[in-house]
Amino acid sequence: MGSQSLLEAGRFSEAEAELRQAQLLDPLSLHIGANLGAIYYCSRRYQDTVDQERKILDLDAHVPLARLLPARGYEGLSRYGEAEAIFENDLKTDERRCVGRLRTCLCGFRQAGPGAPDDGRAHADG
Repeated sequence: MGSQSLLEAGRFSEAEAELRQAQLLDPLSLHIGANLGAIYYCSRRYQDTVDQERKILDLDAHVPLARLLPARGYEGLSRYGEAEAIFENDLKTDERRCVGRLRTCLCGFRQAGPGAPDDGRAHADG
């Protein structure tokens, strides 16, 4: 099962493990690193999200997901001014499409709470 499928199933620890394995095979892939930040975001590890994506942006400022996720992480940390600055100044219209990639962990599946165990089962709402 791929990391995206695991993420969609709410299996955050397993998704992270898959991406860590992928990083071993391709340590220079910025997209693998950016997707790791998405897993952090969906599991409500907001500071980890910001830190991970800033590392990616230091290497290449044009990775769309890495440009979006710090803003989302700042929102999660209640640092709305910083999030708004990114949305207003840094994101181009086409990069806002990345929001759709995060939709699964925002809609349809319950995010893990801080410190909540990842039991490996999907957490469907409703």
